[in-house]
Amino acid sequence: MKILCKNQEAHLTYSMNVHPGETWEDVIQNIYNYAIPIKKEIAQDREFGIGLRLSALSAHQLRSQENLRCLQRLCKENDLYVFTINGFIHGDFHKARVKETVYLPDWRQEERLEYSNCLASILCDLLPEGMYGSISTVPVGWKSSFHGVNDIQKAANLLLRHVEYLYRLNKETGKTIALALEPEPGCVLETIQETANFFQDYLFSDKALSYLHNLGLSSACREIIARHLGVCYDACHIAIFHENPLKSLSLLKKSGIQVLKVQISSALKIRFLAQDAKIGSLLHAFMESRYLHQVVEKQGDCLCFFPDLPAALQTLSSRPEGSLLEWRIHFHVPIFLESLSCLLTTQDHILEMFSHHDFLCQHLEIETYTWEVLPQEFREESMVKAIAKEFAWTQDLMRKLYRERGKN
Repeated sequence: MKILCKNQEAHLTYSMNVHPGETWEDVIQNIYNYAIPIKKEIAQDREFGIGLRLSALSAHQLRSQENLRCLQRLCKENDLYVFTINGFIHGDFHKARVKETVYLPDWRQEERLEYSNCLASILCDLLPEGMYGSISTVPVGWKSSFHGVNDIQKAANLLLRHVEYLYRLNKETGKTIALALEPEPGCVLETIQETANFFQDYLFSDKALSYLHNLGLSSACREIIARHLGVCYDACHIAIFHENPLKSLSLLKKSGIQVLKVQISSALKIRFLAQDAKIGSLLHAFMESRYLHQVVEKQGDCLCFFPDLPAALQTLSSRPEGSLLEWRIHFHVPIFLESLSCLLTTQDHILEMFSHHDFLCQHLEIETYTWEVLPQEFREESMVKAIAKEFAWTQDLMRKLYRERGKN
C-alpha cells in the first residue's frame, strides 16, 4: 500500500514467503487466506501491494496466460497490486529441512538465470504503469561453496546476462524491472563493503561493460547495469554483522548502487558471559531444524562467524571464564518486539536505518518468515493478526518520521 516515508511516496507490503505453497494454486489460495484478510485489517479502503513469492514451479505455471489472467483478475477484484517478488527461494521454502539449500541454484547455474528471467517476465505483466518492479535474489551463493575468482566471475557473467534480459524487456514493454542482491551472513556477499567491492570489481568494471557491449547493448552499459541491478537491504541480515546502517547506506550511495528494496526485519541479539549455564536453555527454543540460523559473535572488537546456532553453542564450554560476548542470530523475529523474554532483538537497527537523512527507496517489505517456527509463546495470535500488528508498528514509525521531518 502507498505510504509516506520521509514525506515521499513509498509502497509497503509484507513478503508472502511466510506462507507455505509451491504451486500457482497455492499462491492464489494464500492471497485469499492471508493477503486479503490482512488488507481488511490495515487497508480496507485502499489499494494493497503484494510482496509475491513464487517458487520455480509456480513461476513456470504462471507463464500460462490462463493462470496469469486468473491472478490478474484476483488482484483487480480485490484492490491488490504486485510491485515486488521474492526471487531468492527457488524451491520449497517450508519443507522439513531447508538450511543451506535455500541458496541453490546459485548464480553460477543456468537454472538461477532462467528462474529470474521468468520472474521478471511475470512481474512485467503484473506491474502497474508508472512503477518499477523489484525482485530480490540470492547474494551470489553460499560462500564456502565458491572456489576462487573463476566461480565469482561465472556468477557475475550470469548476472550480466540477466541485466541484458531486463534491458530488452524494458525496451519491449516500457516497464523497468530490477534485480536486488540481498547480502546475508555466510554468503559471497555478506556485508555491504563486500557488496560494494563486488559491484566495482565484477559488475561496473571495464570487463563487465565490454561483456555487455558484446551482447549487443548500447554504449551506456554502466547506466543500464545501475538501473537494473542493485541491493535488497535486509535489516536483519545487515544487523547480524554489526554494521552501522547509516554508514552502510552511505557507502551504497557513494558506490552508485541503488537500494531497490528494504526488507524491514529483525534478528535475535543476546549479551552474556561465556560460562553462563542459562544460555543453552534460553536459546534451545530457537534450535529448530528447518532454517539456517547463522551467528555472528562480537568479543571486544573481534567478530567471529558460525554457520548455524548449534555450531556456535558447541564452542561455549571451551571459552575462558568471564568472556563477555554478544551474539546476533539469524532468526527473523517480529519487528514490533524489542525483546523476547531474556533475549533482545535488533529492532534498534531498523530505527536507525530509517533515521538516515536520505529517502531509502520506494519498496518497503516486512519480512518475518519464521512465524511457524517461533516458540509457541510468541505466536499465540493468528498469523493475520500478527502481520497486521507489524504493519501497524511500521506505519506508526513512518508517521513519527513524517512529524520529525516537518519540524526540521
